[in-house]
Amino acid sequence: MPDTSKDFVADGCEALPAEVMGKQAEAAANLLKALSHEGRLMILCHLSSGEKSVTELEDLLRARQAAVSQLTGTHPRNSTSLGMTRP
Repeated sequence: MPDTSKDFVADGCEALPAEVMGKQAEAAANLLKALSHEGRLMILCHLSSGEKSVTELEDLLRARQAAVSQLTGTHPRNSTSLGMTRP
C-alpha cells in the first residue's frame, strides 16, 4: 500500500473533501474532549501498563466506583467518556 501521508502534508487540508474533513474534525474534537479531564488521563496512564479492574483503578486513583465508572464510560449517564470496552 503506498504511503499517502506525504501527499496529505503537501496538499494540506485541500486534499480532503469538506464532508470528510468535517467528520474527522468532529472525531478529533470528541477524543480531545474525552481526554481533557485529569482523571481520564490518569486512568490511561495506569492502563498503559496493562488491563485493570474497576476495583484496581479505584485503589490507584483513590476514587469511588461511581467516579471511576463515569470516567471510563461505564456509567449509564455519561456523555463524555473514554467509552472503554474490550476489543
